[in-house]
Amino acid sequence: MYTMMIVEDETIIREGLKSCLDWHSLDIEIIGEAADGAAALQLAKAMLPDIVLTDVVMYGMDGIEFVSRLREELSEKQVQVILISGHENWSYIKSALQLQVTDYLLKPFDTAELEQVIHKARKACDAERERRLWEQGLPPHLQAEQDYFLERKAALETAIIVELEQNERMNRIYSVRLYFDWFRKFERNAVPYLQAFCGILLMQIKQRFAQLAESGSTDFVAEGIEAMKGCITDEELEEFMVNLLDHLAEFIHSKPDQRRTIRSIMELIQSFYMEELTISYIATKVHLSPNYLATLFKKEVGTTLNDYVTAVRISHAKRLLSEGNLLIQEIAEKVGYKDVKYFTKLFKKEVGRSPRAYREQ
Repeated sequence: MYTMMIVEDETIIREGLKSCLDWHSLDIEIIGEAADGAAALQLAKAMLPDIVLTDVVMYGMDGIEFVSRLREELSEKQVQVILISGHENWSYIKSALQLQVTDYLLKPFDTAELEQVIHKARKACDAERERRLWEQGLPPHLQAEQDYFLERKAALETAIIVELEQNERMNRIYSVRLYFDWFRKFERNAVPYLQAFCGILLMQIKQRFAQLAESGSTDFVAEGIEAMKGCITDEELEEFMVNLLDHLAEFIHSKPDQRRTIRSIMELIQSFYMEELTISYIATKVHLSPNYLATLFKKEVGTTLNDYVTAVRISHAKRLLSEGNLLIQEIAEKVGYKDVKYFTKLFKKEVGRSPRAYREQ
């Protein structure tokens, strides 16, 4: 399953995009939404989506600038971007081409058009997975046998090295099973090559877990490398891989999923930004200590929790200023600020102009 973000400043359109298709049947999980480019960039850096569906014209950081920053700051991940615009503006289309977006949809569009573009984005994601696997490369002494190992494209797309870098941990375990089932189908004379390849594979697993783990032990991986060297039959290879799978499953589930925790925090802030949100309150909701929460959020998102709450509130304030005729006092209260003077000062600091000037622009 691939992950997707929706970036759209009009609430009614954003909600419509979330409900217009059966995303689960398309193997798409919507992991976040944002109302402007600045909030979207922070969310994307934290969630690392596979696909981004974004409007072009938005207040503050527009869609073009957002995608440009996304390409710069997430250069290691080829995110598939679908731009949405109500204007057939050549400058937008030219920028989209330069930023290598997947497609450009003109409003209004129907669900069939959107679904077609989503399929296109998924195919691009499939191709990216395959490309990344190729970049890993086989060692010289196995390159002569690469056709033997790369016989089936589906097996490439489920290789452990790629899947370990994805967000969904259950997918990693499922991929181990698929990969091993594929190995079982080869003849006995492939075992020497399998031994060499699995030795390299286990070294890669050890390296990945060393990066992923902040606590816990990965000693079983190191011990497993030696055990793999002695495997001489298909049955022994299978027994070893099943045992390794059990260890991996135990280890993965013993460590909290930090990205899922961050996602829960962001969803909480998006839902209750108008309330008095303190670090202590949020920490209680996600069952973490305030200090650990602050450290984790800063590490994963790249900004402090307070700054993120401010960004969400200011984003909603900009929307309210643009959509209606509410008093500044009323808008301040609706986005969580009881002191209108403080809200006005903060808004000017973040946006560069006062709420009144922003409304009149």
